[in-house]
Amino acid sequence: MFENMIAPTDLAAIRVHTQQQRAWGSDRFRAQMEALAGRAAGIRPKIHLYPSKNPTSEID
Repeated sequence: MFENMIAPTDLAAIRVHTQQQRAWGSDRFRAQMEALAGRAAGIRPKIHLYPSKNPTSEID
């Protein structure tokens, strides 16, 4: 069906951008989409709403 397989890193990036309804492409392309749409086109950073159960440092 496909001559070339999509690289796993590209496939993961496509999935993240699709889930967030964001443009996937070069920085120049995303800048153009942001200018046309008037909103952010890049992916949002992952935020943690709950504190970690395993803190990295212990309190003495």
